[in-house]
Amino acid sequence: MKKLLAIVVLGLLLSGNGYAKEIYLSCDSYRVVGHYKSGGVSDEPGGDDELDTTFKINTDKERIYEFNKFVNEFYERKDATWSEAYIQWKMDYGETVYFGKINRFESTFIQETIFIGGTNPRFKKLVSYYKCRVGKKKF
Repeated sequence: MKKLLAIVVLGLLLSGNGYAKEIYLSCDSYRVVGHYKSGGVSDEPGGDDELDTTFKINTDKERIYEFNKFVNEFYERKDATWSEAYIQWKMDYGETVYFGKINRFESTFIQETIFIGGTNPRFKKLVSYYKCRVGKKKF
């Protein structure tokens, strides 16, 4: 009986790592805050369905990929830094800078878009808030 119990316990302990390699995280936008160049703020609860996104997270290699709907591919966020609480990254495209931050405890994602120069005539910054859930591959 002790041997059987030991086999069951070891099996449970070792099987958990087999599923931890890739996690799919589906994030739905629920709020967008725009900071106008003129100084005002636009707070739009409800978000925008077009902003919804999916991440593929490899916890073993500490790599994160974001799904691009327009080309149907995942792109790696190469400058991502990992901590116990957050995964965060920065993408600098010259006149537009994106900051992404996933809270690993609350399953939330915040993306800040900062417009430098004249790339956006109305806003200097947009902040999008997302609620995330663990998803699965559809096929």
